[in-house]
Amino acid sequence: MSWALMRNPEGLNCDVFISHAWKEGIYEFICKVLHSWPRSARNAWCCMLANPQHLDIGALLQAPKNSPFALALQESSCVLVVPNRHSSVYTRLWCAYEAYVASEAGKEILIARASIRQQVLHSLLYLGAAATLGILLGFLARLLLSRLSSVFLILAFGAALCSSIIQSDRARMALNCVGEMACGFSIVNWSTVHPWLPLQDLPGLVPIIEQRFIWLVGISLFCMMEADRINSQATRIAAAELLQGYEDQGSVEYAECSRDADALSIRAEIGDKFGEVDYAIHVLLRAGISTPALRDIARAGVDVESAAHSDVTIPFLFLMPLNVFTLVEMFLDAFFLRSEWFYAIIQGFSFLSRVVLLFLLFRRPVDDRCFILKMITKTVAVLIVLVCPNLVLAELDLRLVPRSVLRAWFSLPIASFIALLGLALLGLRGTAALPGGLCLLQLFLARGCRALRGLSGLATKSKYASTDSSPDTASSGS
Repeated sequence: MSWALMRNPEGLNCDVFISHAWKEGIYEFICKVLHSWPRSARNAWCCMLANPQHLDIGALLQAPKNSPFALALQESSCVLVVPNRHSSVYTRLWCAYEAYVASEAGKEILIARASIRQQVLHSLLYLGAAATLGILLGFLARLLLSRLSSVFLILAFGAALCSSIIQSDRARMALNCVGEMACGFSIVNWSTVHPWLPLQDLPGLVPIIEQRFIWLVGISLFCMMEADRINSQATRIAAAELLQGYEDQGSVEYAECSRDADALSIRAEIGDKFGEVDYAIHVLLRAGISTPALRDIARAGVDVESAAHSDVTIPFLFLMPLNVFTLVEMFLDAFFLRSEWFYAIIQGFSFLSRVVLLFLLFRRPVDDRCFILKMITKTVAVLIVLVCPNLVLAELDLRLVPRSVLRAWFSLPIASFIALLGLALLGLRGTAALPGGLCLLQLFLARGCRALRGLSGLATKSKYASTDSSPDTASSGS
């Protein structure tokens, strides 16, 4: 009898299937599995606990499709692959067979990794030092009566924008420190921007508190962006562990098996589908997860590298604390913007759209959640570029923006939120089916220059596809 059956004689439903190579230490295994445990899952199936290790179970493995591995995997909702520091799990034929069953059944395949808690705590030290330096510079600038707030505003916005779109770890870490310093400076040396709108009877303390609150959110923003960077780095390391040994062997077709009879039966069952298994693993290593939707759009030409390395910082701040701030603004607009109802309605639409996006994040599958998070990050980055010049003009006390331009500027976020909602409701597959949908997916999923390189590749592929189809069309017409 296995350990699992001794603990649960009646059995349990299988929510997660754990695939591993027996080369990891038990502490490494436990840390990675617990840290990467899928949300809403309760029970997991793992061969080292579910199979009786002291007995010969060869009779259970004669037909791979009827083996405990295949039956448990069919019942699970996802597969959690546990990498190790020694060799890829896909150098073992049984693990390759598990990837085959998962691919055929359309299961999600996830990579387990250890906690990044220690690295994040360490990052708070140098980020705190950067914020402290910014605060000291802010006090010094106040003593010298120096007007540098617009310069540090541009530094903060530029650092947030660049850190959210570039790929380099070192550059992102440096940008996060620069942004932290700029926010620290602005908290103590910010010239309050007084509203340009006709706010009647609004207490003068309100904009002062609001704008300092936003700079405090900015300090939190760069701390969380650094946590995102560390998280993305850890995911890439886990994918690299899955690659070692598998890259040299070239295909799961050449994976090893301790029993020749098992190897023959597994290879016979997989047949000519080793290429599909390799492709599912390729998407897993490149994207960080492997799902049917990601595999489909990758076949269509979209570069899915790091698609699962979604940053949560900007979406979290955008959907949570800043949405509370929007709600407060909405009530202020309702009371004080008596003749400017247009702006109050925009605030209301902005609030409701973010509530719906937050709801979708909790209800969608994992690949669509990553897509929504990346869409929010990129869209907010673009809005930052558009907002920054207006704030710089206000900080320099240059009221050069006409009312019509101001209305358009206020209308732009809600138009962006409506577009985000539409794409979030469509998901990966629905967006890919739109005209130009693959280009949209490439822009949102890739970071930095890879997005533009991917767009050129998609355009070339589309051009070749139309060229190839022309002779067929002509011949069918004749």
